[in-house]
This record gives sequence, C-alpha cells and structure tokens, in this order.
Amino acid sequence: MKTREIIALEGVVADFGISQSELINWVLNREQNVSNLIRTPLPLVYCKENEFTVEYGLDLNRKDELWGIQLLSGIMVSLKKGPGKDVSAVTLNNVKAFVKTKYFNGKQGYLPPKQLFDNWNDNDRETFEATVNVVKYHGIEVDNELGWVLCSEELSDYITSAFVSEWGHINWIDNEADLKKKGRVGLFFS
Repeated sequence: MKTREIIALEGVVADFGISQSELINWVLNREQNVSNLIRTPLPLVYCKENEFTVEYGLDLNRKDELWGIQLLSGIMVSLKKGPGKDVSAVTLNNVKAFVKTKYFNGKQGYLPPKQLFDNWNDNDRETFEATVNVVKYHGIEVDNELGWVLCSEELSDYITSAFVSEWGHINWIDNEADLKKKGRVGLFFS
C-alpha cells in the first residue's frame, strides 16, 4: 500500500521527468562518506593479486581494481563481455583456466552451476542495470547487458551450458563466434 508521501514523490519524479536510474543514482550517492564508497544496488567485486574482495559499493580509491558485479545468487561476473584483460577470448577452456586462478575468502573459483540462474527475473535484470548505471556514471566502462554467462555443465569440450540473459534461460552453447562477443566471465565460490 502506497503512502501519501510515496504518491507525492512519484508525482514529483514524473513532473520533472526523472528516470528510474537517475533517481537510484541520486539516492545512492547522497550519502557518500569519506572513504569514497558510493553505494550500489548490487555488491561490486575487486581483484588484487588474484584475490577477490566484495564491497557494497563503488570505492573510488580502488577503481583500478574493480573487476565485476556480484549477482544476488552470489555469482561474480566481469564488467565487460567478450575478451579483455582476463581472457584473450571467452571460450570454455580460457574461462575455465581463468576461474581456477581466482580466490575469495581462501576458496578457489569455479564456473557457476546453471541452477543458480533458475530464479532469474525482471527484478534481477533491473537491479543489475541500476548497478551498471552507477558504475558508468563514475566513468568506468561496463556493458549494459549481462550477456551469456558460462555455466559448469558441459556436453563436450566445445558444448557447454550458459545463461543467456537476452532469452532469460539456460541454453547449450556451441557457437564460439557468438560466445566470444557476448560471453561474460562468471565465477562462483562456495
């Protein structure tokens, strides 16, 4: 049930033509503290010397260490799709080799199991996009869409499962060309 205050606030937002992402950015940034940590809807992942750490916001003092975004499922995904400083090409073998070199709280990374995406919905997508908007606002390159996140289940050395965010479900992926453009490195720790 909406209160009078919320209804009035929605009216002001509509009157001024403020977008949802602009409103979220304003709310998150109005409480900046001296540590330069800007809150984000999803936690951000930082990497230093193969060790991941998670912060509940963008630390402007550590922008060069920013690696990715942690989804509500705990999966950590890279900021950008396709090749980058992590892997020369997003292929199954490259990503599998990469995730084995990363650690979080003393645990080695691995590809996420596909069931972690079973409950992915519009709210997850919107929260991811809102996080992306905060990061982009502060001059960091990040892709708007989640893309294709490789999962741990495989049919062969070349056919693997991946969460395909544009379709909202798991698919078997064997198209290396598309994977190299749309694939995103994802890790899980448990």
